[in-house]
Amino acid sequence: MGNVYNSLGQYQRAIDFHQQSLEIAREIGDRWGIGASLLNMAHAQAKLDNPGQALLNYQQAKSIYADLKLDHMVEQCDQAIYQCNQIIPAQRRLPPSIGNQPKSESPNDWYERERQANQRKPRTAQARAGNRSFYLWFALGLVVVLLVWWLKG
Repeated sequence: MGNVYNSLGQYQRAIDFHQQSLEIAREIGDRWGIGASLLNMAHAQAKLDNPGQALLNYQQAKSIYADLKLDHMVEQCDQAIYQCNQIIPAQRRLPPSIGNQPKSESPNDWYERERQANQRKPRTAQARAGNRSFYLWFALGLVVVLLVWWLKG
């Protein structure tokens, strides 16, 4: 039901259903169900402009999927975490104000925020597979050229 509400744009209701699903999965010890609930809930939280909580849920889901050796799901979590890390620093930058000055940021907080914002985007399995097919065709073409050269010579 949570995914249905998510697709309808009713993200808060989706989160409520994903939370119920998470509690049930925890009660019965379904690790895959826990990961799926956390991942789906994080998607809805990200849509509700709550990237901080979404990031925590993505990280928990990633940990579960890594334990279950579901690499494609770990990769999906990595992509979502990367996107959250792009959103969070952008939200923290406050415009200058007159009057009440915002609390200054410590150097450690600044460093962590900038480090996360500048992390390299993880490569997807599709991108790696695309590179493999390119190299395969390149090698095949090279073999054909060498064969033609050898036959003419």
